[in-house]
Amino acid sequence: MADSSSSSTLHQRRSYNETTTNNDEPQSEKSSFESGLEKVKDFLVGLFWIGLSAFVTLQSDIVNVAFNNPKTNSNVLYVGIACLLLSWTAGLYAVIYVAWYKGIRLDYPLPGHPYCIPIASAFGVAAFILFIVALWPIFHVLTPVIIFVMFMGFLYLTAMLGI
Repeated sequence: MADSSSSSTLHQRRSYNETTTNNDEPQSEKSSFESGLEKVKDFLVGLFWIGLSAFVTLQSDIVNVAFNNPKTNSNVLYVGIACLLLSWTAGLYAVIYVAWYKGIRLDYPLPGHPYCIPIASAFGVAAFILFIVALWPIFHVLTPVIIFVMFMGFLYLTAMLGI
């Protein structure tokens, strides 16, 4: 009795697999259509974040305020800028040297460079936190929102440029 139920389950699996593999043409059309929609969606999301970042940057005048306002905690701001530059350096090392020059595919972890992505991420998070601390006396509760929108805009800008 156990044999008949297991054989019927096996038959159901085979028939399911046969029906899914026999209709390759509609699935491939659907998947190419879906992948096209996915690319359009990703492009529109990227444009949204870049546009919102540009809007927030212009409306808050954050660059001028960060460097010229006496309320800015300038020491923390400079350490945050250093962390951001170190994060960019690690990212550019991964993209330019490892991917383009060496021709290694960018997977996690990078072959031969397992700590590159975690180091870049750690410095990026540190920069995010330090920018919030440095600019909190000026923008108060809006500081994390402004910094988050600017970071997302930069990430999507680099992703859309293929860097």
